[in-house]
Amino acid sequence: MSTNLSMRDEASSVFVRALPLIETTLRRDFRLPREHARAVEEDIGLWFSRFALRPGSGKAEVLRMQLFCAICEAGRRYWQWRLGGAPVVDHQVRRALAREPEEMAKELEEKLRQRQKRKKRPKPEKESDS
Repeated sequence: MSTNLSMRDEASSVFVRALPLIETTLRRDFRLPREHARAVEEDIGLWFSRFALRPGSGKAEVLRMQLFCAICEAGRRYWQWRLGGAPVVDHQVRRALAREPEEMAKELEEKLRQRQKRKKRPKPEKESDS
């Protein structure tokens, strides 16, 4: 039972840290309307919490990649549903749809690593004017 709690905590932590990038990806890259992006986030969040509890689902790095892949795949599926086979007009959406979810997920993983590095760096102390 404690293993399930620790995995649930780890999954929750991974999701919370990734959420800003998830929101940005869905809204900026895939251009989902705010309410649709939130619905996708909720759906993926529920899926992810169950996925992380499966035996062998992996540690934080593996979980993040799976999460980012799922988000990118969800963005693709959204437009397949929304357009029903019609051509994509928006250039940004077309560019996002042309990329493989795994490729985008790797970039998101790297962005998250860079953000975490910046947050861990100590801020330089101000020199006093005395």
